Amino acid sequence: MSQLDALSLVDQLRDRLVDFGTSEAFSSDPLLRDAVSRAWTRSGVEGLVGDIWVEASRASKSSGLTLRELAENGEFDNQLSEHLAETGAVTEDITLYEHQVASIRSAADSRDDDRPAIGVTAGTGGGKTESFLLPVLNQLCTTPRRAGGGIRALILYPMNALVNDQVERLEKWLAGQSRVSFFHFTSETPERAKDANAMQLPPAADHRFRTRQQARGKEGRDGKLATGGPQPDILVTNYSMLEYMLCRPQDAVFFSSALEAVVLDEAHLYSGTLAAEI
Repeated sequence: MSQLDALSLVDQLRDRLVDFGTSEAFSSDPLLRDAVSRAWTRSGVEGLVGDIWVEASRASKSSGLTLRELAENGEFDNQLSEHLAETGAVTEDITLYEHQVASIRSAADSRDDDRPAIGVTAGTGGGKTESFLLPVLNQLCTTPRRAGGGIRALILYPMNALVNDQVERLEKWLAGQSRVSFFHFTSETPERAKDANAMQLPPAADHRFRTRQQARGKEGRDGKLATGGPQPDILVTNYSMLEYMLCRPQDAVFFSSALEAVVLDEAHLYSGTLAAEI
């Protein structure tokens, strides 16, 4: 792979944006076009493309431990460790970061009545997602489901794009097993099987719920009507949809004493009144 030339890239990006802008806001006056083009080409805050900023980021500290070693020490579910290695999600040769191991241990060592709130901050590529997914999945695999229905873990995001990214990761991690299931609930999620079929979505599977009605227990995996079906273990959604769900009687089935973990990913994006409400 050739090395990225940031300076050249900025020049190319500036030229393309100026060309696009002058085409979309075309003027028949050549003097005006030239003045606008020169203004947009300027560097810094006066132009369309700002200055380049370089930020140094230290690598996260390695723990020297693999997930396989944690499983052998009885600190992580052995079957789950093997499955994650088979899917390539967390292979046996990957060494975990210190904050990932600390999250796994802190969540596993605590009881329901004294489980701490865990906050993880790390740079880009620092394994923040693994810091909550691994403890949550370990908890779901090692702890029996409490009586009654409802979800066991809620993963909350500030926007749909981030929900979709997490869904892709969960699909890779959980496909091919039936111990843990997930469901993503956004405005794009189909209500019934016929809607999912029209959208050409993949069929439901042991690890993945397909429609809102299936997740509510009102529809089977085959799309036929059902009553009292189970809810997914993990619900991935955004704060706007969560607010709707908490107000709608048909979605009350998701929330019960079975809930064991709440995850706020990308929490730094919340601020002001929104953060206070969440």
